[in-house]
Amino acid sequence: MFKHKLTQLTAFSVLLLCFSPLTLALSSANDWLATAQQEGFTVLLQKDFKQNQQNKRMVIQAKSTGEDHVSGAILRGAVLVKQGKTWQVESATSDLGESGSWGQPPEAQLIKIGPDQYGVLFKNAYTNQGVTTENTSLVTAVGTQLKEVFSLNTSEDNSGACDESSDCYYSYETQLEFVPGRNPDYFDIKAVTKGSLPEGKKKKPQRFSFTGEQYKAR
Repeated sequence: MFKHKLTQLTAFSVLLLCFSPLTLALSSANDWLATAQQEGFTVLLQKDFKQNQQNKRMVIQAKSTGEDHVSGAILRGAVLVKQGKTWQVESATSDLGESGSWGQPPEAQLIKIGPDQYGVLFKNAYTNQGVTTENTSLVTAVGTQLKEVFSLNTSEDNSGACDESSDCYYSYETQLEFVPGRNPDYFDIKAVTKGSLPEGKKKKPQRFSFTGEQYKAR
């Protein structure tokens, strides 16, 4: 879940499943990295991988927006490709939105999302009025941009607002698994929820397939 700035950092958008980020039209990785450094960004994740027999590098950078619990970090990212002895920008987005809390960015992990496809999985936990929620989102390259293509609340616990022995208490966790599916190039996401949901509701296993722009429920 990424929050996008409007005119001030205090004005956030609602939960985004798909958005149109700003894209940097740069050819040199050095230029892209230098611009980020000048703007105060630091490296959150930098991992190398191989795709289409090419050496590539995923870079995610973050810049804190404050120190209170509602402030996170602005994220930006790029996929670099090695050409000869130099790195070039293949896909880049200058604003992936804001995520995290207490001025810290979310956890970020490079994962394989297809036989020859990669993305970054973000996990962001936050507490509001005694309810702790964890959101999991996925960013990957779509053409020349990095985009958020999936977002789901994967755990929630209201023990800060309701005693665990009370009927109002609930706590659930959703496990995500990437499995072969309809799209031969991208794995499906299988979501299985365990635990208790609000008001005793039940949640059936879900499956999401990549459409070329985002993951949608089947």
